[in-house]
This record gives sequence, structure tokens and C-alpha cells, in this order.
Amino acid sequence: MSRKYSVNKYISEIADRLYANQTLCKYLYYDQSNPLDQPDISNTEVLYTDYENQRLMFNPFTRNIEDSRMSKLCVLLNNIESDRTGYFKQISLDCIIACHNELWTITVADQDIGVRPLLIWDELDATLGEYQTRGVGKDKFDYSSLIYFTDNYTGYKVCYRSISLPIRAE
Repeated sequence: MSRKYSVNKYISEIADRLYANQTLCKYLYYDQSNPLDQPDISNTEVLYTDYENQRLMFNPFTRNIEDSRMSKLCVLLNNIESDRTGYFKQISLDCIIACHNELWTITVADQDIGVRPLLIWDELDATLGEYQTRGVGKDKFDYSSLIYFTDNYTGYKVCYRSISLPIRAE
């Protein structure tokens, strides 16, 4: 397999796209009820690099989430399979959104009320739904499910499917 089509390179490109989405990063970083009114985050990679306060992860986190009030997003590659031709890899991209229950309701534009996990999901759709991979087609929403982590944390698992990467270079 050519390093040009490395799965690790693919997750790095997804990370770059997520870090570039200031709205998504504000929903994760700011625990206030009005995250979009907060200042832009100058270095959004802090959501990953600050291990004590990690909000955006590309490695699994345990279901036993501590009681701190925060929102987390975990993005993982899952169910990597070869297609029938052996030329492409079909990959599921699982996005796990976990929010402390006290952080679910937030204020959005014009004092409307929003639901933080659903707004995070909307930003994922906006960021990933138009993403053209190195293979064929765009990332497509596959399914979602509600997840109960603890008494204080709930969220959603959102899966994008039909992501195809060439196995070999032409």
C-alpha cells in the first residue's frame, strides 16, 4: 500500500478540517450557555493537546467519563473493509459526542435555544458531508444512536459511511 493513501493520513486530514471549524470548536471548548459569543480559539489544536482538558480525540475514551462538566468529541475509524473489487477500502467514521447533561441547552443566534450535541452533529455534517476523499464519492451520513455514558453524561454516536480510499496507487 502506498503511503500516499495511508489511513493515518486520512484521519489527519479529517482532524485538520475539524480544527478549522471554529463553531464546532467553540461548542466543545466553551462550557458557557452562549459558546458562539465567546472569543475565537486561536489554536484549536489545544482541544486535543491539552490532556487534562481534552475535548477532541482521535483515540478511544472510556465510557467511564469523570464528573467534570465538559463536552467531548471522539472521532474513530471503524469497520474498515475491502470492497468486492479489492481496489477500495470502505470505512466507517464513528463520531462519538458526549456532553455533560447540564451543558445540553445553549443559547444560539437571536437568543434561540439550541441543543449542544445536536449542534455539534450539525457541524460534523457541514464539515464532513461535503468532504471529498481520495477515493470516490463524498462522506455520507449512515446512522446515529443515543448513548448514555453515565448519570451525568449522554450523547450521540454518529456514523459516516461509504468513505472509500484506494488501496493501491495507480
